[in-house]
Amino acid sequence: MRGTKKSKLIIEIIFLGICIFLLSHQPREEEYNGKIKDNALTIFIDTIVKRAEEENKSTEELEETEKESTLQAEHKEALALVQEYASKISEDSFIPTHKNSFWFPMDKTEKRIKVFCELNYSDGPFQGIGTLVVRGLPEIKLGNCYEIFLTDLDGKCSVHGDITWECNYVWNFFPLGYYYVTNDKIYEFVYSDETVEMLNQWDTFPPDIEYIKKGIMDKEEYPFSSWREVCSDMGFEDTFYETHKESEIEALHEGRIVDERYHNHITVDGDERRYNLWPETSGTQEHTFITWKNGVGMTRYMTYTGYFNNCLSFYISGCEGYGMPDGL
Repeated sequence: MRGTKKSKLIIEIIFLGICIFLLSHQPREEEYNGKIKDNALTIFIDTIVKRAEEENKSTEELEETEKESTLQAEHKEALALVQEYASKISEDSFIPTHKNSFWFPMDKTEKRIKVFCELNYSDGPFQGIGTLVVRGLPEIKLGNCYEIFLTDLDGKCSVHGDITWECNYVWNFFPLGYYYVTNDKIYEFVYSDETVEMLNQWDTFPPDIEYIKKGIMDKEEYPFSSWREVCSDMGFEDTFYETHKESEIEALHEGRIVDERYHNHITVDGDERRYNLWPETSGTQEHTFITWKNGVGMTRYMTYTGYFNNCLSFYISGCEGYGMPDGL
C-alpha cells in the first residue's frame, strides 16, 4: 500500500517537472495571459506539495501506529511470561513442618489474601486493592521457606488513571521477599542462587555458629548478610549500638542486623510483633515496618527508600487500626 502511494507521488512530481519545463520554454508571443498561467502553475505546485505533506504525514502516522502496536505486543508477551510464573503452583509438593502461630495459617502450598495496598514507583502513587500471595518453595530442601508477592492490582495511578497495558502497575508480580519460618522466629532473606545453594547444604537453621565466625574472620563476604530476623516470640532490643565484636557474633547468628547506620528491633505488644528497621540519618536508605499477628500472619507491611521512593505497602482489612481507604 505504501509503495503504491509513493509511486503515484513520484509520477506527479515528474509531471510537474515536465510542465515547468514546457512553460519556461514557450515563445514570448504565446504568453497571452501570463498571469493566469502563473496562477495555474502556483495552484498546481501547491496541490502537489500539499499531497506530498499529507502523504508524509500519513506515512509517519502509520509508522507510529506500527511502532505502538509492536511495543504493545512486546509488553503483552513479557506480561504473559510474568503471569505464567505467578500462576505456577505445586499444591502437593510442599509440606511445612514448623508450628509458628505468627505465620499465615496454611493447609496447602499457596494462600491468597485480598489486601488494600499503596505503591509508588515510576508511574507515581497508586492506591487500590490487590491479592497477597504466600507460596511455599518446595525446591529448597531445608523446607519451611516461602515467597510473598502482590498481584492482581486494581485501582488508580497518578499517570494513567485506570491501569492500562503501558502502566507499570499492570505487572502481576510485586515481590515483598522470601522467608524462612521456625517454631518461634521468622527470617526474611534475599532469594539468589547463592542463598539457595547455602540453604540446600544446611540441615538446620540457623547454621552452626562456627560457619558464621569463619566467614567473618576470613574477611570473605559475610555468609549470613542476606538474612534478617523479622519476627520472634520474645522480640529483641534495638541493635543500633551493637558493634561487630566477638561478643556480638551471637546476635549475627540470630539474623539480627548489626549496622551503625540502622536502628533495628522487634517490639512485643500482646498478640502482635512489630519489626522496625530505619536509618539513623535521612537519605536513600531502606525503611521497613512489618506487623505480625498471632493466628493471622503478616497484617501490615511497608518498605521504601528515601522519601517514599520505591514504596510498597499493604494491610489486611479488618485488622485493628486499619480501615478501608477512601474511594474503595
